Amino acid sequence: MRGIAWAALAGALMHSATVLGLTQMTAPVRAQTLSDWKCTGHPDISWDEQIVGCTKAIKSGKYTAKDLAAAFEGRGNAYFGMGDYDHAVADYTATIRLDPKGAYAFYDRGIAHQVKGAIDHAIADYTEAIRLDPNYVKAFNNRGAIYLDRGDLDRAIADYTEATRLNPKDVYAFNGRGNAYQDRGDLDRAIADYTEAIRLDPNYVKAFNNRGGAYRAKGDLDRAIQDYDQAIKLNPNQAAGYYYRGAVNGMRGEPDRAIQDFDQALKFNPNYVGALYGRGLAYSDKNQWDRAIQDYDQAIKLNPNYVRAITNRGNAYLAKRQYDRAIQDYDRAIKLDPKEAIPVNNRGNAYYQKGQADRAIQDFDQALKLNPNYPDALNNRGLAYIGKGQYDRAIQDFDQAIKLNPKDADAIKNRAEAVAKKNN
Repeated sequence: MRGIAWAALAGALMHSATVLGLTQMTAPVRAQTLSDWKCTGHPDISWDEQIVGCTKAIKSGKYTAKDLAAAFEGRGNAYFGMGDYDHAVADYTATIRLDPKGAYAFYDRGIAHQVKGAIDHAIADYTEAIRLDPNYVKAFNNRGAIYLDRGDLDRAIADYTEATRLNPKDVYAFNGRGNAYQDRGDLDRAIADYTEAIRLDPNYVKAFNNRGGAYRAKGDLDRAIQDYDQAIKLNPNQAAGYYYRGAVNGMRGEPDRAIQDFDQALKFNPNYVGALYGRGLAYSDKNQWDRAIQDYDQAIKLNPNYVRAITNRGNAYLAKRQYDRAIQDYDRAIKLDPKEAIPVNNRGNAYYQKGQADRAIQDFDQALKLNPNYPDALNNRGLAYIGKGQYDRAIQDFDQAIKLNPKDADAIKNRAEAVAKKNN
């Protein structure tokens, strides 16, 4: 009976995007004098000092119109730097009221909205910034990043393409468009864009990580490892590169190397849920079930709705012949995601091991209802039918599994067993 493979983790790898930062005191005229109030909008003076200084400037009565807008913008940047996004939005709104044709304030407010999660407002602000300044590359990049996160890939590609047209040396736009192409499954175009980003900036870690993900998706695991190696060389203190490389090492059947990578990722980020889950998979590959369960436990503690971790912990309990605990995990996973066939199939495995063939067949039936082309469920149901002496039904299931994968060694072997038993 078979369970989950490394492909589930590899499929969950996320690409790295960039949201570009705030403008810095772009309102003109007397903005230079605001520095006398310690109101620059730059991180050259502590943010809390700037909030005090900008507030004094705003209340001084010495500034009007665009000059006053600059003071509000500077204080908005300070609030943003302090993580007080509500006050930042309020100050950028005041800036817009004083300077309604200034694209910069719409752009800055868009970033604050984006960080707050007010995505529709962010899109509206970036769109207005672009209307006021059609050459605003950063606004195209950030709006493209939102469309990418939303899965609106055509719009994301359009925004990133416009950014590259306006600035052919914009590494962020090439990286972002590569992400959109990768999500669309156009891996060759994605790789071309990541390669261009790397050509423009050979130290761009995110592009190496993302190109590694595209090579991984193409099945070119050696090239993926090369890119992750380079990303780690450029920044040996980043958890993501070790995590990505660990996942690919797991796919390559090298669990010891995978564990080393996940250990490093967890060194830099002890609460890295994906790395805990990946290390659990690697320990499972080594049949070190107790250590695998420890990692799954921690991943689930951090993310109680992590269906894959719950399912794989069930698999570990199944391997330890703790069938009731396995079934509890599969029940929980199914409740969280009733449309996922894998935990249903694996619960059937547990019932089969308990000697409850009829109950197992019910689960295999349900798994195949959810995914009619699920060879593991066909193979498992066939084994259950062998156990019940229903050899014709078993042969039918093995035939279908072989049709889906003519090289399925388990199904071929099990079909031969069913035929032999039928003929005896």
